[in-house]
Order: sequence, then structure tokens, then C-alpha cells
Amino acid sequence: MTSSQLPAMTKAADLNKSAQPTPGTVIELADHSRWQPVQTVLDLTFTVGDGVPAQPRLPRRLFVIETAEEFCRQPTDRDDLPPAERWAATMAIAVVEVLHGQRPISQLVRWMTHDVLTRLHDSALARQRSPQPIPRRSTGPARVPRIGRYSITSLRVTEPADGVVEAAALLTGPGRPIALAMRFEGYDGRWLCTVLDSADRGITGTQPGDSERALEA
Repeated sequence: MTSSQLPAMTKAADLNKSAQPTPGTVIELADHSRWQPVQTVLDLTFTVGDGVPAQPRLPRRLFVIETAEEFCRQPTDRDDLPPAERWAATMAIAVVEVLHGQRPISQLVRWMTHDVLTRLHDSALARQRSPQPIPRRSTGPARVPRIGRYSITSLRVTEPADGVVEAAALLTGPGRPIALAMRFEGYDGRWLCTVLDSADRGITGTQPGDSERALEA
């Protein structure tokens, strides 16, 4: 072994000596087996203000009471209602458009009683299931019918009582003329259609539930 190899051996011995583990400081961990939460249960009995509890007590007994008068429809005088002539004309056109599938009946829910709305709905369904035949030429392809709009030809409005209007309307359009008789009564600041009649049974002749019975048959 030469003197030139001694420094290398010394360095290797120093590296091995430094790689040996040395005793360190021991840290003792706390025992968490008996740990308890420090947050308490959420208090739900707080008040909203002025001493009013956020969760009021439930009553021990419930009572059935009659419908209060203020929750029913309140009659409205003629002076507090829209112009009757314009309203009757608008409703007549809307009824015909519903019958021909040009307007959804949901737009008339607020302006008709339940009975009138149901009969109009059944009539519209009956018309959709039994459409009018499409006219054909003697030769050539069938013509596509043009869907047109109806307009008011004549309108007569009478007022038998304050807040009650009866209207007779005649409408003409691409099909046969349509005559309507309507009665409007003022409730809650608006006109409400309580009667809808026509000489054409295809408009108001069906009774509520006829469409469901026809489907069952």
C-alpha cells in the first residue's frame, strides 16, 4: 500500500462512520384514546327577533274552519274593469284559436271558470282527433290548406247588471263562420268568462270527460 492510497481509505472510513445512526431525541405522543370534542350541540332554540322563536311550537289540536270570505272571489264593479267590448272581442278570437290549435289553452286558465275551460279543452281535443277533410283537385297533387286567422265580423255587448256582461260575436275566417255567446263577470279586478255557448256543437257541445271516455272505448 502506497502513501497515495491512504487518503482514499481514510475518506471511505469517514463515510462509513458518518452513516451509522446516532441516538436522537424521543418525542412522546399524547394519548388520544380519551379525546372528547370541544364543540357543543347546536342550539336551535334561538329567536328571530322581538322574542319570536325560530321554530314555533306545534299546536296540540287542529281545527277545520270554513273558507273565509276574503279568500273567495270578490266581485268587481264595472268602473274598475277593462273595457267590455275590447275584452269580449279578444276572448272570442282566443277561443277560436284554441279550437283550431293555434293557441295553447293554458293561456286562458286565468280568464275562464274551470267548467268553461274543461269543455273548451274537450272540444279542442275532439277537433284534433277528427280534422276536416282536405279538399283535393280532380287531377294533380292535393293542395295544402292554408291556416288562416279568424276576425270579428259583428259583436254585440249588453250589460244586464253591474259587473256582468253578455256578448254575442260572429267570426269569419278560412273555414265556416263561427258564432259565440259569452258571459263575463267581474271578479278580482278582471273579467272572468263564466258561460261559453255556440250553435255549433263541435265548439261547446262536448261534455267534460267525453274525450277520456272516447279513448277508453
